[in-house]
Amino acid sequence: MTESVQVLLEEKMREMEAAVNAERELRQQQEARLKAELTSLERDLQESKEKESLVASLEKCLQEGKERERSLVEEGAKREAQFKELLRSLEAEKDNLEERLTNQLSQLNGSIADYQQEAADNREHLAELQREVERLARERAELEAEAQSESDRAARLEEDMRQAQRESRSRVW
Repeated sequence: MTESVQVLLEEKMREMEAAVNAERELRQQQEARLKAELTSLERDLQESKEKESLVASLEKCLQEGKERERSLVEEGAKREAQFKELLRSLEAEKDNLEERLTNQLSQLNGSIADYQQEAADNREHLAELQREVERLARERAELEAEAQSESDRAARLEEDMRQAQRESRSRVW
């Protein structure tokens, strides 16, 4: 965005310079033409007094040309001041946008760092939970083995008890 604004400003500056140069060249051409006419009139004045009014007219045109030149110079200065003010305004806006972008980038970097820390904490917590699950799975396997062992022992005791009852009945008979 800054480069395009800079390019646009440079292009406008070149256009203004070209317009001022063209106007200056036109003014110089007009001034040269007017001076040539004035010289011709001065020669004619020597020949005839009737040409005095023409000289006055040409002097008036020259004065108007000078006034137009002065007006154009004033207009050029005014436009240059406006351009400089616009340039200052655009530079201030650019600085403001850069500062806002920097602030947003800092906030984004802070958020990313927070998310990364949270992810690291979650990975650690997950690892702890996995270790706990593995420990509980071992305990369960041990308890199942112990339960099976107790169940087998209970079945043997029950079988022994039945055997003892059978033997005692057979003795009683």
